[in-house]
Amino acid sequence: MVNNELILKFSNEKYYTKQEVQREMRIPSVDKIWEDILSYRSNFIKPLTLKHITGARLNVCLTPAINKKVNDFERKLNNLMLQYTKLKILNMNTYFEYNQQKIILNELSKYYHITSDDNIISSLVKKELSLIPPEYYIIANYLKCLNSIKDKTNEVISDLVLGEFYSNLMGTEELSEFYRTKEVVNEYNKVLIDKVYIGIPPRLIGESMDYLFEFIQNSDASLFVKAASTLYYIYYIHPFEFYSEEISILLFKKVFSYFGIDELATYINFEKILNIKEKLEFSLSTSQKNLDLTYFIEFLLNNLTPILDETLDNLVASKSKEIINEFYQVEKEEKVVESKKEPVIEDVFKNIEPYEEEIIKSDSTQNLPQYNSEIAIKNIPSGLKEEDAKRLEQHLLEMNPSLSRSQAFFYARHCTLGMSYTISQFKKEVGCAYETARTSMDNLVNLGYYRKEMLRNKFIYTPVKKY
Repeated sequence: MVNNELILKFSNEKYYTKQEVQREMRIPSVDKIWEDILSYRSNFIKPLTLKHITGARLNVCLTPAINKKVNDFERKLNNLMLQYTKLKILNMNTYFEYNQQKIILNELSKYYHITSDDNIISSLVKKELSLIPPEYYIIANYLKCLNSIKDKTNEVISDLVLGEFYSNLMGTEELSEFYRTKEVVNEYNKVLIDKVYIGIPPRLIGESMDYLFEFIQNSDASLFVKAASTLYYIYYIHPFEFYSEEISILLFKKVFSYFGIDELATYINFEKILNIKEKLEFSLSTSQKNLDLTYFIEFLLNNLTPILDETLDNLVASKSKEIINEFYQVEKEEKVVESKKEPVIEDVFKNIEPYEEEIIKSDSTQNLPQYNSEIAIKNIPSGLKEEDAKRLEQHLLEMNPSLSRSQAFFYARHCTLGMSYTISQFKKEVGCAYETARTSMDNLVNLGYYRKEMLRNKFIYTPVKKY
């Protein structure tokens, strides 16, 4: 094989180290071919502003094959974001988010060697657990960090973000100390020749973190390279006494979230690489020895790309499940309505006391029982008759032009506080297709007229009090 072919093989097919080239070639010396490989790679090297402890700058080498992998990853991520956004627009994202958080918490259970209990994990995600078992504290605290990223996608990445992560993970509102003050003891830091750091000396942590924050804000590297470099650097610095590995993943997600992937970043199971710690740290040490983050980036690409594929599969499956559940509820919801004893609208309005303060009642109506029914719209008389419902309907159309006539018609006759209404009711009363009824009810939710809730396998819509 000629040198040019070897150069391409060892820089594109796989990004080899000198030792790997020598193993592959099975010859005593590969100095000449290695010089040629480095010469070829120099055409694709991009220096980063991040520095090693020696002061030397770190680099990344985006050869054509590796650059394609990076682009493919970012394309998959953008496609996932597009599909997730469509799901949100349709209000069908609940199950996907719930399922992904369960997957992540189960991944963390493996990392912490906790016997995973599906009921506890589900209750943590749903925030239904009043008493958390002690062994699940750290998982619950990690979930707080994920929710913080989700809720603050535009928050600038700084030591305040790290402080919140660390405080949450430690389970305390006040930290007695921040960055690590003790040396990290591990097999890497014990080596004297070709020393690799997973945990730099404490005196250098603050300055190194400043380099990182500046890099995140100002580097022109692609999104994946920026996020991967952040993960590498946090892991390399090990800024905290505890939980630095977890914080490296959280900040990895935070970078994606901040630069356009929003809350979706929190639902992707990047935590999976915590459970291949030995391989992660080997790739990190290889990059550090060569001042070349490409080895670490290639490791991440190979291990994270399948996770994106799994997430997209889960998203599609979640969408299908939401559709099945919603159509299934059509068969079931009439029984639920009966169990709630929802009155027939005509009867309710017939028995409501009229609004007028003085009115002469006929003998036929004088002995009817009187009811007080508070209506969500305060400036429309309580005790609606059909003529009042028509007035409310017209009022709604004039007040909110984005309402369709059918939506205003339905709401005007179904706005009693304390009652709950269903999609099938809208479908039946308006005489439309199920999908039209669902979209109409969701539009009323988006406009603040109803609150949407899940009851067993169906959605119910409860009027929201309007002032």
